[in-house]
Amino acid sequence: VPAPATPAPGPVTPVPAPAPGPGSRARITVTGTIHLSNCPNVEQFLELIKAAIAAFLNISVEDITLTVISGGANRERLLQSGRRLQTDDATIQVTIDTTQECTDETCEASAQSTSSEIETNLGNTSGVTTSIQQTGTENGETTLQNTAVDSADGISSNVQIENTGGANGDPVILGLQNQVFKFDGRDGAWYSNLASKDLQWNMLFKTFETCPADENTFISGISLSTSDETSKGLSSDILIVTTPEPIPECQNDPNNVCLGGGTLHISFDGGNTYVSRPGDYHYASQSRLVAHNTYGACSRKWHDYDISDNTPYSLRNGGRRMTVQEKKPLDLLANTKLTMIDPSECSTWIEDRLIKNDLFEQQGRWSTIYVEGPLVSFHIEYRQSDWFDRKCDFQSLDAWMSTVSPKLQKTDWNGILGETKQKKFNLMGEQIKSDRYQLLRGKNDSDYEVDGPFGKSFAALELHNGGERIKKAFSSVIDSVFSNRIVDLVRTE
Repeated sequence: VPAPATPAPGPVTPVPAPAPGPGSRARITVTGTIHLSNCPNVEQFLELIKAAIAAFLNISVEDITLTVISGGANRERLLQSGRRLQTDDATIQVTIDTTQECTDETCEASAQSTSSEIETNLGNTSGVTTSIQQTGTENGETTLQNTAVDSADGISSNVQIENTGGANGDPVILGLQNQVFKFDGRDGAWYSNLASKDLQWNMLFKTFETCPADENTFISGISLSTSDETSKGLSSDILIVTTPEPIPECQNDPNNVCLGGGTLHISFDGGNTYVSRPGDYHYASQSRLVAHNTYGACSRKWHDYDISDNTPYSLRNGGRRMTVQEKKPLDLLANTKLTMIDPSECSTWIEDRLIKNDLFEQQGRWSTIYVEGPLVSFHIEYRQSDWFDRKCDFQSLDAWMSTVSPKLQKTDWNGILGETKQKKFNLMGEQIKSDRYQLLRGKNDSDYEVDGPFGKSFAALELHNGGERIKKAFSSVIDSVFSNRIVDLVRTE
């Protein structure tokens, strides 16, 4: 692995011992109605209002849906103090659908507390007003500087406890329809986790001999290959790998800031060259990767993906669009507060990073990676064993999709995780959730093995393609038989 560029020295942030693994997911839904005044052309500013509400509630803007019920057309003019004032009232339905991860029996109680906090903040009319006005000012939209939230009505919430979906570092597959099963694999092999027309997500398995038997295989490498015709056919090949020991450049110079202490490396060209230091990287035509070392309390718990609306922001001035669309690295961290191991402790750490502007200068052995693209976005957590207590000396990459475009969602998914996209049922009509041999098409783990980080062919996929060809051929024969029978009947008559 090539040496990283020499960074500026920064403070050392200790990283706690690994936290509990993935558990249940609490789905929090909050709805309500807000009434705005002095908000002309509300449809035009809907994305800015959404961003303002998300910032005030400290949640992701993707978790919010706004629907204009009435108003927003400059429909009333009033005469006051000898001059004409233009007023515009609007009523907006707010729907918040977010998730909170938890690993023990306090899941529901914690989610109920979070739900109540969101309810209270959404009903804080002065706070939401200030946030909308500030967002308008930041984006140069002076017409929003007088917009006010007059009232918030009908605010209610609901909490549901669900299982989560994804692929854990210790290869427990958390399916997309609440399935949970173990996938063993073999040391040094690459496996197809999700295979579709536009996305190939592969995983490298590695066995760590110092860990207990049956718990000693972890995901130590990830490849993400995307191709999208909407991006002029451009493709991207991201490869994320680990090394057992830090590379020399990171090991010999304590002032060098490297991802995972020098054991985590990222390639943007399919493995030809690597970078090993934190940063905000833009690649391909519309893609971005943000990587930084993570304070343990800020490390993420598990959650499932959302389907993005893929709607461009309707700002008049395209030069200001980036303000809303592309979040700052610290915003990416702060906006996922609900999935942190310890949100309170992490908030203090984030505030320090914001004041000192040194997120990419943090030392640490745990790291966080965000991958954002037009088709899909990923969240990846890198963890490794305690440097000074190597009873189970491991390196682990947890990865999940955070956002999926409607285009990708509609495609055929294959691979270990891909096959869990559709529910399967037993003869009693009950959903199969834990039997790996009934959930997956391939009966052997080797059926999902590919020939390298960017391999696309595997036995289970061939089984699927062969079955599809047989179904099409059978359907064609049936159509032909019925078609000929109809012709015969017509001739007979």
